[in-house]
Amino acid sequence: KYLPQYDYLWPEIALRVKNAKFIFLAISSIHVVKLFMSRIEKSFAKYGLDAKDYCVMMNRQTPEDYIILNQLVDVFLDNPPWSGNNTGLAAIDAHLPIVCYPTQFMRGRHSYAILKMLGVTETIAKSEQEYIDIAVKLGTDKEWHESVVDKIARQHENIYEDVECVHGLESFYEQAVGSSNNQSKL
Repeated sequence: KYLPQYDYLWPEIALRVKNAKFIFLAISSIHVVKLFMSRIEKSFAKYGLDAKDYCVMMNRQTPEDYIILNQLVDVFLDNPPWSGNNTGLAAIDAHLPIVCYPTQFMRGRHSYAILKMLGVTETIAKSEQEYIDIAVKLGTDKEWHESVVDKIARQHENIYEDVECVHGLESFYEQAVGSSNNQSKL
């Protein structure tokens, strides 16, 4: 899901956030993990940084361990252009701020939609540079970070208590069944 054109985002953030650590979760293919880490190492090296000082590759987590991981980190950096729906929801459940940069296709808009429903739009970037700036601010401005965490905690249930989509699905089924009944009478 990580495209090479976005590899520079992490070293750009690392330059401005002292002691930044980026956690990546490995997939089952050792070959793909090695290729990815090689790319990341080259990207960090372009900035005079050693990726080993900033990047940690962890094994895939059990659902329980993933929840704990989200409770231990400070920021969830959503991956443009392939946004995480399940991982985004898990981050919100842990009241973890999400930085996202929505792209034009649905696959790049999951976290964006979640944040919009929450009313937490201050971490939605309109550009790659703004993505970096938001991540840096969350990593360096404790007061702002806490205000975002508090806002997520206060508005967390907005995601799960919204029944608008249920009504939309009901309407669709009523129309579909109505159309089907009308056609069978012909």
